[in-house]
Amino acid sequence: MQHIHNPFHLNCTPFPPFHPLSDPITELLPEKRMLFFPNLAKLVGSRPLARRIEALRPDAHVFGHTHIGWDGVVRGVRFLQSPLGYPHERKAGIVHTQEPLCLYDTEKGFPAEHYPFHWSDHYRTTARNPHILDLAPWVAPRYA
Repeated sequence: MQHIHNPFHLNCTPFPPFHPLSDPITELLPEKRMLFFPNLAKLVGSRPLARRIEALRPDAHVFGHTHIGWDGVVRGVRFLQSPLGYPHERKAGIVHTQEPLCLYDTEKGFPAEHYPFHWSDHYRTTARNPHILDLAPWVAPRYA
């Protein structure tokens, strides 16, 4: 993967169709006990890409694949995911994005506004509790 020169003079990396961090993966996912599919953390992440991001230190990294909206800063890098999801996910309210997000505004520049996504906003104000093993109330009935 190469660093991309761009006319806006932003430090960017190309965005792959998968989740970037895997050391630790927990930084860009809800805690396992909160997920309807708790094995998701086993399926996402790329150690080579995580090392590349650490080396390049881009202003932003856009990722995807998990269908979990995210806009947060981890280790000084802004990570963005704005999943459009499948039509049935939008209809059910599982994903809330109806159009692609704006990364660069010609009038406002970069970074674009903060995008409100449930889980990244949750972890802005709430510490992770990996020692709590009880399933979240909305997840527990699926495994009862």
